Amino acid sequence: MKYQVGDEILVLQTNEEGRVLEILDDQMVIVEVRGVKFPIYIDQIDFPYFKRFTQKPKEPAPKKEKVFIDQLPVEKKSQTNHIKAENGVWLTLLPKYSLDEFGDDIVDYFKIYLVNQTGDSLQYYYQYEKNGRVDFELKSEVLAHKDVYIHDMDFSDLNDYPHFSIEFSLLKKDDKKAEYFESQLKLKPKQVFNKVEEIKDKNEPTISYMLLEKYPAREKQLKQADNMDLSSLSKIGYKVIPAKKFKETLPPVRSVVDLHIDKITDNPKGSLTMRCSSCN
Repeated sequence: MKYQVGDEILVLQTNEEGRVLEILDDQMVIVEVRGVKFPIYIDQIDFPYFKRFTQKPKEPAPKKEKVFIDQLPVEKKSQTNHIKAENGVWLTLLPKYSLDEFGDDIVDYFKIYLVNQTGDSLQYYYQYEKNGRVDFELKSEVLAHKDVYIHDMDFSDLNDYPHFSIEFSLLKKDDKKAEYFESQLKLKPKQVFNKVEEIKDKNEPTISYMLLEKYPAREKQLKQADNMDLSSLSKIGYKVIPAKKFKETLPPVRSVVDLHIDKITDNPKGSLTMRCSSCN
């Protein structure tokens, strides 16, 4: 036996070093490697000296040169560093999965977030309805380029005609912008099922629906009201008159009052006598 208790050894299969704890017989010993004790055949171990002799010493990591503050390059300021892309306000659904009996991922519920990717900080009034009844409502705010968690929605709620109603207004009032903006969203089960499968294939985490592209200006709202399409009323027989020409359609105002009693009644004697002091 070439090994003795206490000898340092090398496990050939793992290239790890250890030591001999006990001699079992001519073919097997008990060794300890990294605190683990186990029996092993002697033809599976060797002395580690040859490995140590042939192994190249590790080169020390190069020392980093000190850089002083006056040696740092001056960073050029960019005019676009502080500008973030405005791509709207979104209602985002984050699916939470579990495994079924076949080991497939199935959606248990959705975590619902309001994501504001605009430069406006907004107040919002949120309502969530199921089967035409309000199930959850919240009034809060979401800052510019931030997102907020709202609530959870069970996957089974898709069968209850879920409807989202969100009214937005500016956190900081602006006379040039609209007082409020309302957005509605109805989810259809089949479309959501397809979206879930789509994000699985693309390895994407969420499903998002745009609620507001950009907060509208007040002038834009008035212009839209003036350009309202009233052709449907004309087609069913209503006479549509522009507001500017409305006065032209009114009959002329009579400036003369006819006081001839015989024009009003057939019995002028029994009628009230009207006198005018300025007519004498």
